[in-house]
Amino acid sequence: MKRYNQVMSANSDRSHPFPWKAAAPSLALSAVLLAVTVCAASVLFVNHQATAAAIDNAAAGLNAAIELEKTVEDLRDGVTEYAESRDEAKLRELMRSSAARRMAGKTIVLSPDGRLLFGEIYQSLSNVDEDLHKLAVAEQEAQRQRILEAVRQLLEGDLLAQADHHRKVTNDALQAAHRENQRLVEWTGWTLLVLGVGGTAAGILSGFSLARALRRQLVDLSVSVRTAAGSLEPVTDAWEPVAIDPSGDLTQVQSMVDRLSERVGSVVSRLQAAEREAMRKDQLAALGQLAAGLAHELRNPLTSIKTIVEAAREPGPANGLDDRDLEVIEEEISRLDTTLQSFLDYARPPKLARRRVDLLEIVTRTIQLVAPQADRQHVEIAVHAPREAVHAIVDPEQIRQVLLNLLLNAIDALPDGGQIDVSIDVDPTGDAVRLLIEDNGPGIDRAIKERLFEPFQSSKPSGTGLGLTICRRIVANHGGTIAATDRVGGGTVFTVKLPRHEESTSPHTISADAHAVDHR
Repeated sequence: MKRYNQVMSANSDRSHPFPWKAAAPSLALSAVLLAVTVCAASVLFVNHQATAAAIDNAAAGLNAAIELEKTVEDLRDGVTEYAESRDEAKLRELMRSSAARRMAGKTIVLSPDGRLLFGEIYQSLSNVDEDLHKLAVAEQEAQRQRILEAVRQLLEGDLLAQADHHRKVTNDALQAAHRENQRLVEWTGWTLLVLGVGGTAAGILSGFSLARALRRQLVDLSVSVRTAAGSLEPVTDAWEPVAIDPSGDLTQVQSMVDRLSERVGSVVSRLQAAEREAMRKDQLAALGQLAAGLAHELRNPLTSIKTIVEAAREPGPANGLDDRDLEVIEEEISRLDTTLQSFLDYARPPKLARRRVDLLEIVTRTIQLVAPQADRQHVEIAVHAPREAVHAIVDPEQIRQVLLNLLLNAIDALPDGGQIDVSIDVDPTGDAVRLLIEDNGPGIDRAIKERLFEPFQSSKPSGTGLGLTICRRIVANHGGTIAATDRVGGGTVFTVKLPRHEESTSPHTISADAHAVDHR
């Protein structure tokens, strides 16, 4: 229950992923509305800038047209005044205040028609300036009168009409710009109205769609919760039904899930208790099996010793203990010591003392230990390793114990001599190393092949059946695996796979592997 609560707490503290699938329609609609709004705003901004520029230009053109019309009127009045007074000072003043020069210094943005009309007016004013200069230098009165009449006719006729027409054209342009601006304002209003109404309607539809999707999920969740609660009811003491009302408040979901979690926690607690009870029974069964095996292994040497002692105690001069009897007793006592040590190693495995080691060094030292026995039985041992050192973080003493057991088993399988190959290589993933011990002996006994790694399984008359069990547990405690297969062409291959780096091994894995291994 404690582990379950820790898991639930960890899950509750974990950040929840965003429900993209449920929110996808709303997000897509929001993206579309955003794109439409951005486009509309861009168009409105560009049109507003263009309309504002058109209004400014039209207003400036109208002001210039009004000023031009007034200039023509002032020029006409000045010429009329000169015609009546014949004042040369007035003529010089009119020549200095040239209307054409004043127009040439202005910058006005006009329409094509406006530019054409403005050009005509400018040309007419230039002609007036030329006539005034001619008037100033004319000597004959008739010539002066003729020039003066031509100037007055131009000013009072065509030029004034052109100036008035130019004012009307620029005024029409200003009115058109104002109308365009009004149209833009109306279009902006309609756009905002459409976006507002459309966005509101889209939001309502999106919310309705999301609500429907959530309701469907709540319905599915309600069915799942009812099913789970119904399944848990026979194994819990709770009688209150657990269900989620799809039309209810979303806060009800958390309450119902909490209640279901409590029931699940209760079931998990019971399962853990049952698992502990099963483990205790397994331990008792293993203890009984261990006791039976220990009794069997102790009985044989004790029986031999008892027989020798009983024979020595019988009356008679030939009775007693000779050297042969003492040698047998010593062998049986050594056998008892070996058996007890094996059982102690099985019952109380030492803790791991990991460090980074060269596996070839471990293999070499282990082979040196078994070399005398291998030589006596004419067994050759060959080592195959990469040029570069293969390192792993392991307990060197325990790995040496595994190799020693496997090598001794291989030597025992070759009483008439043979070949043993020890190979070291790196797993293709690069995360593990492999040790392969191969022999060309008779292979694994078929009678115990399926139970090869179970305790007390041995084909050797003097074996305890715990050697490979201890090997399997050592390898499992390192986070590795051990396996036995038939060798192509005859013999056996034991493969030990170990992680190159330190890995934590759960108690469950160790206890599962504790039912492991012995050899032939």
